[in-house]
This record gives sequence, structure tokens and C-alpha cells, in this order.
Amino acid sequence: MIESLYVSPGFEAQVEYFKEDLNGDLKQIPYEQHIRISEYNRSIQKENESFFHSANIMSRAQNKIETAVVAGEISNLTHALIVGLPGTNQRRICIALAGWESSPITRADDFIGIYSGHATVIPNTAQATLAYTKNYYVKATKFDLEENYPYAKAKFIDNSTGIGKEIRLPANHYEYDAVIGNRESYRIENLLLGINVELIPIDPTTTQNFTVLSTYYHEALEIGGSVEISNSGIGFTASPSLVYSRSDVSVYIEHTP
Repeated sequence: MIESLYVSPGFEAQVEYFKEDLNGDLKQIPYEQHIRISEYNRSIQKENESFFHSANIMSRAQNKIETAVVAGEISNLTHALIVGLPGTNQRRICIALAGWESSPITRADDFIGIYSGHATVIPNTAQATLAYTKNYYVKATKFDLEENYPYAKAKFIDNSTGIGKEIRLPANHYEYDAVIGNRESYRIENLLLGINVELIPIDPTTTQNFTVLSTYYHEALEIGGSVEISNSGIGFTASPSLVYSRSDVSVYIEHTP
């Protein structure tokens, strides 16, 4: 999805890639390493799925996944920002995406936002999304799920120059299956957090270039409304300092009325 948007006509895009260290911190990596990690993750996933046919080895399969990830490359994050060409009244659609190819090791409330110091965000156009796959161990079946969050003042953090939302990442868990009469365990895969909003230059009638930035905080630990948009410089700040790691990606816009 990210790669498709990246090459779509009418959009400017910037994509950054990150690796999660064992302590939950994000480390920026080059595209070549991202490809290598992707190939590694796919090989591990294929190997693990061969274990899902039997409940007797479910615990071994889970241990194998954890051991394999720790012993090799860590699941990687792709953070992208896509900005559309100006439309009616010079409005531009902005899309920020943070996608985990494999679920991160540490999970709590993450935060994703879009900000521009020289453009006005139109809050009621905002929507956030969480998409992921549930992969059941014993059944060897997968379900793709999506949760959408339309703009609501009480649930988004916003002011005239930026908007963002905290989204709780789902964790590996279990649920009761009435058919088999037992608990059924699953793992979460292919996590994607996103937020999109329309913005307009502060003065759309004049030539003024500007920068759009997306910030992603990994594991915000339920800081809720204490996340606020900074009025000094481009970006988001968090207080108290409970955010473990952060990634930023920006697009420079050449605006002509």
C-alpha cells in the first residue's frame, strides 16, 4: 500500500525505514537493510506457519517465533508521509502511515500526527485508521481487521497547525472458541496505523513554500491528552516524557497560488 502511494501521480511522498531494538527504541535504517529484513521476516513466517497444524506444539511455535526474532533482525517499521497536489481552494490531502511488517516487541498506545507550521489543518476532514491481521495458531487461519476513527474533538489532539491521535496497538492474545470448547491463541501481524487530513496554506493567494511533517511515537504508554502540538518549531511534543522512541518524516512543498 505504501509503495503504491509512493509512485502514484499527483502525490509527493517521503518514506523512512526503521528497525526496532530489543528495548523498543527505533533506529533508522537504509532501504537496502529494510529489504533484507523483509526477506528475513518472510522466511521466518513461512517456517513458523508449518507448526500451526498441531495444538500440541503451539507453545514450541510461539517460543520459536520469539527466539528467531531476537536472534536475527528485529521486525521493522516503515513510516511514510504522502502529500497530494492542491485541489479546490488550494486544499491538499495529507496521509501519514506507520506500518509494522511484523508486530513490534513493545506495544501500548502509539501516536501518529501531521503538522505544518505554515499551513492550516482542517480538523473535521481528519480520520485515523488501524489495520492488522489476526493469525490463529491452531486453525492456521487469518483475518484482516480494520478500525476507523473519524474526527472527534475529544479523541484527537489538534490545533490550527497540526493534528494527531493515539492508537492502542493490539497484542497477541487468545479468545474462547465455543466450537472447539477451548481458548484459541492468535498473533497480530501486519500492523498499519494511519491518519489523513486536509490542509490549506495560511495564505493560499501568495507564493510561500512550506514543510509538512509527520511524527510517530512508538509506545506512548497512555499519556492521553498530555500529548500536545508544539507551537515552537515543527513537530509534536509529549509530556511527561514517557515516549520510548520517535520517528519523523517530512515533505517540502513548493506552493504557487
